Amino acid sequence: MKRLITLLLVLINNIAVCQQPALFGNVYDINKRTVPFATVKLLDKDGNLVIATSTNDKGHFSFLIDSLIQKRVQYLYASFLNRSSDTLKIKFNSPPLALEIKDSANSLSEVTIHEKKPTITRQADRYIFTPNNVLKKGASALDVLEITPLIQFDEKTDIFTIVNKENTLVYINNRKSNMPREMIISLLKSTPADDIVNIEIITNPGSEYSANTTGGIININLKRREDEGWAGNLSLGSQESSYNSSTFNGSISYRKKNLALRISPFLNDSYNYNTSNNYFEPVGGDFQHDRINMYRRYKVFGGGIGLDYDFSKKDLISFNGFISTVEGVKTQSSNTTYFQGEAIQPDSTLSSPLHGKDHFIYNFGNIYYQHKLGNSEKQKLVLNIDYNQYSQKNNDYGSFLNLIPSDVTDSYYHNVLPESFFNISTQIDYSLEINKQYYRGSNRKYTLHFAKRFSKSGCRFFISQSFPEFIT
Repeated sequence: MKRLITLLLVLINNIAVCQQPALFGNVYDINKRTVPFATVKLLDKDGNLVIATSTNDKGHFSFLIDSLIQKRVQYLYASFLNRSSDTLKIKFNSPPLALEIKDSANSLSEVTIHEKKPTITRQADRYIFTPNNVLKKGASALDVLEITPLIQFDEKTDIFTIVNKENTLVYINNRKSNMPREMIISLLKSTPADDIVNIEIITNPGSEYSANTTGGIININLKRREDEGWAGNLSLGSQESSYNSSTFNGSISYRKKNLALRISPFLNDSYNYNTSNNYFEPVGGDFQHDRINMYRRYKVFGGGIGLDYDFSKKDLISFNGFISTVEGVKTQSSNTTYFQGEAIQPDSTLSSPLHGKDHFIYNFGNIYYQHKLGNSEKQKLVLNIDYNQYSQKNNDYGSFLNLIPSDVTDSYYHNVLPESFFNISTQIDYSLEINKQYYRGSNRKYTLHFAKRFSKSGCRFFISQSFPEFIT
């Protein structure tokens, strides 16, 4: 009897899934060849992203759409590297769609053929993207990340995500970045794209990473300069749009024998802007419409310094430090409208405007020591010492205004939320890579990872203060 019930539930679930509106198809290039690992996005009527996916290694994509998403999405398009397709109007449960990635329309008077490495390769737990010189020429590390397959960058929030994976972490040279996202963006803007070796999109992190890494990892591998002497770059930029943004970034590097030095100052004036409309329609209940608009302009001042020294072919020690100050001003409006039953006129409307300022200082330092056991990369002993100092203060003024009915008393509030954080932590890692030959001739890698954290009460502590104040 239990087996029969289980079978019926599975069949009902499959039928429900099959009844969902579906979109599927293939992405092609101009030569009618499928494009693997292209990004496919569904947009609403205003061109905002609703949901995204990527094509598989055969260039095929598919979406299963629930009723709420179906009401929002209007258009579909695909992109790969710095190329994209036309935007198509969506028709659900239609025959397989064909999206064509178009090349640049610029004509070429001369063509030079160079040896070309694979742009993207797939491994068991990750994809490895190696940008070519055409993509890196005159660009920053952030520019390359924005066109990297499977990676999405939201300019409104400064957040990186792997397609359909939230809480994505950013690593640089296999080291987790604990910096605030404003700092990471400023660092990537000041890093020349020529410094990138490759970008690893780790969709299935192994045991060498933290167990709570659910959103995947973006690991940016930067190369070290081999030529000696001074080098530098300077970037000045201004984006003129609905909300202007300006950047001043640069880097100065020096290398002599076993010593490498890098200094990266930055000054950025940027903004975050986000809008959302949410509709709640419970069966047989009242209707609710939420509209939220948020705008934040912030300035980042600061810089970083990096120092590497090779004692020998087996021993490396490095120091990386950053100092930054962020000043932000934000405004937010939130309107919630309630309808009773199927009424056309709203029963009540609540508005919650908010104005605020935020200020925080972030100082970060890392000492990294690596010792290779033997003459290969298979055994390593790594010592990490991290220093983090963070100080933040948010000062918000808000109110609750009843627009309908307007005779209800309004209320106001004032939030002051300071927070400070200081931490010194030590981590020791020993890793051993084991190769195993299989009968099919494939060579798979397994990593044995041991980690131990040491902390003493005199050198690691946390301070957090919160003083909310409500005035009615």
